[in-house]
Amino acid sequence: MRMYLTAEPKPVIRRMAEELGVHHEALCNRIRQAEADAGERDVGPTLITCGLPAAHPT
Repeated sequence: MRMYLTAEPKPVIRRMAEELGVHHEALCNRIRQAEADAGERDVGPTLITCGLPAAHPT
């Protein structure tokens, strides 16, 4: 995640995932989780889903 988060300009996730040998959705999820853990996203750290907003408990 650090590799993506510190890169300027931001690399294409799909290409970076291919270079790392992981599925692009897995990398996407890990990046979003890292952003949430760092307080850079509005959703809770365990409610991250790739491309879908987190459901809020009622």
